[in-house]
Amino acid sequence: MVGQMKYRIYPHPFTRINEFYNYNGEVDSAYHGVNYSHPAITTPARTCLSENDFQSEFYDDVAIDFVCETVFDYPYPQITEKTIRPLVNKKAFVIIGAPRTLDFLQEKGFQTFHPFINESYDKIEDPIKRLQFLQNEISRICALPIDNIKQFMLEYQDALQNNFDNFHKLRNTELECIKNKLKSLVNK
Repeated sequence: MVGQMKYRIYPHPFTRINEFYNYNGEVDSAYHGVNYSHPAITTPARTCLSENDFQSEFYDDVAIDFVCETVFDYPYPQITEKTIRPLVNKKAFVIIGAPRTLDFLQEKGFQTFHPFINESYDKIEDPIKRLQFLQNEISRICALPIDNIKQFMLEYQDALQNNFDNFHKLRNTELECIKNKLKSLVNK
């Protein structure tokens, strides 16, 4: 029965087909060879992460991205595609996320936008106080004249380019580290 089927998607080079399994763990030959893959899984990594994957058209009209990260009241920073979008699109950002997220990004070589953006929110552990601080800072930024925002963008062009370049450098080195860790686990 199709309603009881589940499938696995195997990225290349493991297999060229996607196999349907029934709940007994057996391949259902009626579905053998049906392609249910997604290009993000089967495309090599060097072509998966392009600027088009990060809503570049949307960012044409954005100066500062207010990034609502996946976690907020969390013990450590977590970076997702939400934070990557402004980096890849050369935009400034305010991260509404866990404390010390900006510290984590700076440790990885990214530049942030102090003093134009008051980033002291990143050190506030209490989630209610951090959110109140962020609310005030976002309101302050939104009230700025557009000419101030334009001047800010011009002044921080080098930082925006650095973030873009650093993301592409880290993408390769971080993936290599993950591959090496996985290899070491498999070889144990």
